[in-house]
Amino acid sequence: MKKFLLVLSVVLSVFFVETVSANFVAVSMPKFDDNFQTVLRENIEARADQLNLIVYVGNAEDQLEQQLEQIRHFVEAEADAIIVLPVLTTPDAINQMLEARGNSDIPMVFLQRLPEIDTYPEKVVYLGSDETESGSMQMEELARLAAYEGQVAILQGAEGNPASTVRTDYVREVVDKYPGMSVTLQERGNWARNQALTIVKRWLDESPEQFSIIAANNDEMALGAIMAFEQAGIDPNHYLVGGIDATRDALASMQKDLLDVTVLQDAASQGKGAIDAALAMINGREVPEKIWVPFRLVTPENIQQFVE
Repeated sequence: MKKFLLVLSVVLSVFFVETVSANFVAVSMPKFDDNFQTVLRENIEARADQLNLIVYVGNAEDQLEQQLEQIRHFVEAEADAIIVLPVLTTPDAINQMLEARGNSDIPMVFLQRLPEIDTYPEKVVYLGSDETESGSMQMEELARLAAYEGQVAILQGAEGNPASTVRTDYVREVVDKYPGMSVTLQERGNWARNQALTIVKRWLDESPEQFSIIAANNDEMALGAIMAFEQAGIDPNHYLVGGIDATRDALASMQKDLLDVTVLQDAASQGKGAIDAALAMINGREVPEKIWVPFRLVTPENIQQFVE
């Protein structure tokens, strides 16, 4: 399948339609108590408000069956378009979501989490970022800061989540390039700050000499690692810590000289772009099967480009 690289400005110029022939866009998200998903939701709502659309965002509470039921309700309510950030991306889960859409021709946008399917039905697309970029971008900068020497501990996201797998694989690929570097520890923090805090506190108790660099699959876990250092009375600057997402909390931490690296997964562009892609399909415009919003490296040197 062909991949299409579209930066937000291109997305908007391609998808924006002066006359909006839609009234109601329905959205299903895995959970609301997640910083990244909150930014996605806020930007979906903001873009819909700009276009005078009614938007409803449902919380699936990380339950596949609840998300399927939401999609069925959206179809029954005759939503003009459906946006789904899938709870699970396995072929079975995605096919169930497509079955919940039924024989309707309601446009559907899968957002942020890439479905593990080979082909998409008509009027079904994906919009998100290419995860092969994020882990390698993060680890290359951490390696550079470490002068290409050091022991790396990986805080991994949830099992079964493609982003977790791909980010970790590409961190390892970068580490393997440099003879002076190795991965010595790896554990799942399930994207959560509190779980990462617990893991890194244990690492500090049991094997503090086994790592000098932490590569976390997301910012929340990176911030949990920094909290572990602080609670242990250790200066976080004795370690290099990198995250992914460039959340508000992560940028604030970087401004305090605590977080060394993050990678912007552009939630604002993704949220706005999902509305625009949905509207393009509603209005009969041709939309690429996959719409890529690039990652961007964020460091203390360029952070001012990313803060409000």
